[in-house]
Amino acid sequence: MSEVVERVALAAMAKHAEVDLAFAGVREARQGWEAIARAAILALREPTHRMVVAGHGAGVEPGADHDVPMSTFKDIYSAMIDAALSEGTEQ
Repeated sequence: MSEVVERVALAAMAKHAEVDLAFAGVREARQGWEAIARAAILALREPTHRMVVAGHGAGVEPGADHDVPMSTFKDIYSAMIDAALSEGTEQ
């Protein structure tokens, strides 16, 4: 199993254990599943080395005059996950 799939699975399982969906109404069940989804997305926040390398490869044109540090792609990815988690929470 890939590291990312395992991380998401464990996060979803842990959150599911916290949320009792067996006797929940529709509204409570939706909130429970949203909490599980947020936990899974949060588990993706820290990219693996392989993910960063793939982002670097996709984001830098071959033969470009400048080299973008790998950490830049990690920061961009994490910022995108943070933005996804904050959507709908702005007031």
